Amino acid sequence: MSRPFLEEKRKEWKRLVEQWEGADQKISTACWCREQNINYNTFLYWRERFRSGSIRKVERSSFQELTHSPATTGIVLECNQIRIQLAENFDATTLKKCLRILREVAC
Repeated sequence: MSRPFLEEKRKEWKRLVEQWEGADQKISTACWCREQNINYNTFLYWRERFRSGSIRKVERSSFQELTHSPATTGIVLECNQIRIQLAENFDATTLKKCLRILREVAC
């Protein structure tokens, strides 16, 4: 992608984030994105990018090698600062109930 295109894209997302900041904060960010026909995850990416400034380069020495990692079974779902950890033999009915409740609360 060309540099001018990327700059225009950044400006457009900056405008959308500023528009969100000025919007009625009584509705959830997810609902606002749906109303604006904006991809929610992409919006979160750009919003965080503008909050923290430019992404700085991470030096290789910043990482630490893990010598032992516990075996994890199951999966972890994360969305909007909500984390659901499911064991390998989770109960699908309970998960469906949780997701239904979260959807109701989101809007």
